[in-house]
Parts: sequence; C-alpha cells; structure tokens
Amino acid sequence: MKKFLTTALFSFLNFVLPAQMCPSPTAQMDLDINNVRARILNGGDLWNDTLLQTPHYEVPIGSGKNAMYAGSFWIGGMDAANQILVAAQQYRQQGANDYWPGPISKDPTSGTISVSNNVCNDFDLLFPITKNEVLSFISGGPATNNINNWPGNGNVPNFQLPYLAPFLISITMDSMILSLEIIPTSIFPVVIQ
Repeated sequence: MKKFLTTALFSFLNFVLPAQMCPSPTAQMDLDINNVRARILNGGDLWNDTLLQTPHYEVPIGSGKNAMYAGSFWIGGMDAANQILVAAQQYRQQGANDYWPGPISKDPTSGTISVSNNVCNDFDLLFPITKNEVLSFISGGPATNNINNWPGNGNVPNFQLPYLAPFLISITMDSMILSLEIIPTSIFPVVIQ
C-alpha cells in the first residue's frame, strides 16, 4: 500500500524579532483524524484552547478524555557567532510569543528584518487542505478554493521571499549529524509517494 504524506503549512515563520511586533495569533482549528481530535493553533502551540485554558487532544473522539494538555514547537540552533538561539512557546505566559503568523520582510539594502501588524492579521488563519484536493488537482482536476487561496508566494515588492510554501523537506542523518534541506517546490501542496 502506498503511503502518502501531504505537507501542510501552518503559516508561521519565525525569526528573532521582538514579540510585540504583532498581536498574538488567534487562529485555531481541530484536526479530526484516526479517532483523535487535536486542536492546532498558528502561534506555535498545540492541543489546548488558550482562551479557556482547556485541553484539546481527545482520544477517542467523543470520550471527553484528553491524552495531553498542551504542546508546542521548540526550535533551536546556533548562529554564525555560535550563539544559541531558541524559539519556544510556553502557554503564552504574560503575552510572550516567539511565533506569529505570516512572512517576514528583509530589506536587501539595510538587512533590516521586519513584520507588520497588517501582515500578521492577514495571515492569522490556518489553511486546511485535503489529500484528495491535491491529488485531484495534480491529476488535472479543477483547483479548489483551498488551492487557489494557498499562501504559496510572497509579496516580493514588500521584500518577502518569493516562495513561502510549500516546501519539500529532506532530512538525512550522516555520522550522527542531522541535516535538513528545505526546497521550494511549486505553488500548491506536495504529495510524496
């Protein structure tokens, strides 16, 4: 049986910028799959309702039992000066947020990185899409609204990257070193067979 992996964009890119540059993201939705209902948010956190402070990782669906209260993305690395940089989400305590929705802009002359409230508000969404929509489109079917509205290309005159998504992610392990290569593909989500 062929195994398909559909890549999805949660529409946030993270760079080291002051958290107050954008309002806290609010978009959230539930994934209902394999008898699990899991809440996802576009602010780097997962599986809870940030307003009600309640868990949303229900297994099985309809049981009222939640296997986890919350989770989040923690991404770290080292810069050129060997300084450790980490972006992490911890229950959005005291309004702290290392993630925000939407692309950043980088001025090619000054190198200044910025993001605007308008961009954050425009991308304070989640972009759901199904495997069937993508397979139908790849096979010559019509583009659905989800495909037409997929945020694949940046606003280059505003110094955003030309390709925001999707990306094919290639992970290799060599001598205990994990390498991650992110390759822009096209303007619609990728299905890997």
